[in-house]
Amino acid sequence: RTSMMRRKLLPLLILLKLEYIFAAAMREILLSAYDPITNCSTDDPLEPTLFSGIEVNIIRHALATINWTEGKDYYFNCTTWDDSLDATALNPTRPNLIGTFGGITITEERLASGRRFSQPTMSSGISLLYSYTPQASFYLRTFTTDYLILMLIIPVFVGFCMYYFEAQGSSAVNYIYHGFTMFFKVDDIVFLGIASKMLGLALKVLLMITMMLYVAFTTNILTSDNTFGGVASASDLYGLKVASLGVYEDIVRTAGAIYQLFPDIYDSASVIQELNRTGITYLAYDDPIVSYIAYTQCNYYTVLKNFNKYDFGFILATNVSKEDEELLNLGLTMSYAAKTQTAW
Repeated sequence: RTSMMRRKLLPLLILLKLEYIFAAAMREILLSAYDPITNCSTDDPLEPTLFSGIEVNIIRHALATINWTEGKDYYFNCTTWDDSLDATALNPTRPNLIGTFGGITITEERLASGRRFSQPTMSSGISLLYSYTPQASFYLRTFTTDYLILMLIIPVFVGFCMYYFEAQGSSAVNYIYHGFTMFFKVDDIVFLGIASKMLGLALKVLLMITMMLYVAFTTNILTSDNTFGGVASASDLYGLKVASLGVYEDIVRTAGAIYQLFPDIYDSASVIQELNRTGITYLAYDDPIVSYIAYTQCNYYTVLKNFNKYDFGFILATNVSKEDEELLNLGLTMSYAAKTQTAW
C-alpha cells in the first residue's frame, strides 16, 4: 500500500520539480508600487493580473516585442522600493534577476555610483500641484476686517464732528446718519456749514480712494484665483512655499521657492491624504502622480507641467548578461517606434 502511494505521488513530485526548474530559469524582474506608474501587491507578489500601470504596460510590450513571454521567459515580483534597489546593487545578484523598474529616475548620482540603466522607459518630469482651498466670495476678501471696521467708525466720527460744528442744531443720530449716507449722496453738502462742508468733502475723497482700492484689490484677488495663486511660469515660484521630496530639494530651492519637506510616500492615495492633513498649497512631485491627482480630485490642479524634466529607466542587475541588456533596449526602441508615450 505504501509503495502504491509512492507510485501515485511520484509523477506529482516530478511535475513540481520540473516547475521549480523552469521557474528558476525564468528571468526575475522586481518592481514596487508607484501608482499610477506601477501597481502591484506585496500580499500576492507574483500574481500577474495585479501588475498594472503605465510603465508596466511599456515594459510588457517591449518584452513581448523581443519574444519574451510572461510566465515562461520572465516574471514580475512585487517588492518594496528599498528592496528592489538593494537587490540589484548586490554583486553578484541572486540568480536570474535581471533588474527592476517603477518610476526610477535616471540621475547623474546613480550613474556615477555604478548603476546600469536601460534606455529610458518613460520621459517625465517634476510638475507643480496646486491645492485650491474654497474661500469666501471675492468681494468679501477685498479688504481686511480691520479696514471694514474702520470704514464703519469713520462715518460715526464725522457725524459727531458735524454735530459739533453745526452747533447741535439737530440730534447727533441725524449727523451720524448723514455721515453714512454721504457715501451715496452728492448734493447734500450745500446745506451744511463751512467746516462741515470741508469734512464732508474729505469723506468723499476717502470714498473715491476706497473705490479705487476696492477695484484694484478685487482684480488682484480674481486674477490670483483664476491663475492658481498667480503661478504661470517657473519664475513665479520665487518666494512661494513649495513642498517636495527630499531628493528634489535642490530643484525647488534653485527655482527660488521656500522648500518644505514632504514625506517619502509613493502612492497617490497616501499623497492625497498627506496633502489634506497638512493643508499644503503647492507640491512639486513626479508628473504622472500630479496628473493623476489633478484628474481624480476636484480641488487639485496641475499648475506647471514638467518644469524640470527627467527620464525613468530600468535598472539592470550587476551580473545581467550583455545579451539580455541589448534585447531589453531593442524592445524599448521597437515599442516606441510603434506607439508614443501618450498612447500608453
